[in-house]
Amino acid sequence: MSKITVDTSILPAHIFSLHDQKFYDVVIQVTGSQGVVDVLKAQGINNISAFLLTPDIFEILTWDTDEFIDLQKRCAIELRNNTFMIRPGLKANVEFLRELFTKKHEEYAKELKQKQQQQQHRCSLPPASEVNPSINMNTDATSNNSNTSSTSTTTLSATTMTGRTIDELKQITINTIEKWSVDNAELF
Repeated sequence: MSKITVDTSILPAHIFSLHDQKFYDVVIQVTGSQGVVDVLKAQGINNISAFLLTPDIFEILTWDTDEFIDLQKRCAIELRNNTFMIRPGLKANVEFLRELFTKKHEEYAKELKQKQQQQQHRCSLPPASEVNPSINMNTDATSNNSNTSSTSTTTLSATTMTGRTIDELKQITINTIEKWSVDNAELF
C-alpha cells in the first residue's frame, strides 16, 4: 500500500478505552463499512488492541467452514473456481484503519513515555551539577575544655548523586552523618 497521510485527530482521544459497540461505531465512522465491523465481530475483535494484534482480520474468510459463508458473500467476491477474493475497498479500509490505529498507538506510547519522564523528573532531585558541583558540609566546632578549634569538611561529589533513588540518597545521607559523627565524636 502506498503511504498516505494519516490524521489521528479523527479518532476520539479515549480510543484505547473503547470496546464493543463504541469501538465498532468508531470503525464504521472511519471506514464507512459495516462489512469490516461484521468481520471484527465474527472474531471477537472488540477493541483497538485486539485489532492491532490480529495480523489478518480477513483470514477467517479463507477457512473451509459453513459458519462464515454469509460473511464471505458480503465481504468477498466468489470467483469461478469457488474461491473468494476480499473486496478491494474493504481491504483498503482495513489497511487504512491499521495505519491509523498504529500511528495513534505510537503517539500514545510516546505521550506515556513523556509523562513517565516528567513524573520521574518531579520525583527526583535535580542533578547536583546543576545546583552545585559539590556539596560541602563545613562544621566549625570549638571545644569548651580547650581553646582549640576543629574543622571537619565532608564533600559529596555530584557523580555520587546522579542516577540514585530517593531511598539510596537517604541512605547516603544517613551514612555521611554517621561517619561525620564518628569522626567528630571528640567534639561533643
